[in-house]
Amino acid sequence: MSMQTALWLAMLAGVVAIVYGVFIGRAGSSRSRAGNARMQEIAAAIQAGRQGLPEPPVLDHRHRRRRAVRRARIRAQLGTRQSASPSARSSRASPATSA
Repeated sequence: MSMQTALWLAMLAGVVAIVYGVFIGRAGSSRSRAGNARMQEIAAAIQAGRQGLPEPPVLDHRHRRRRAVRRARIRAQLGTRQSASPSARSSRASPATSA
């Protein structure tokens, strides 16, 4: 078999795979059942609950920047507190004893 024939067969196999995937996808979704009465009742309750919730806020770049600055300040404060804690000081060797 020549290289050109092998390439054509590979492309043909790819097209067949795509057509098969589309066929199976449509056939599977059209056969899906809605479930029994209890499942439909639960789904309706979920949909009703979701409609009652407010939309989450959309944050623009200013809000994101403010949050980032707040996080950085908190991390900086926690970092200075951790380094000044007694356990952190006692774990470091003093210059007088390490010489």
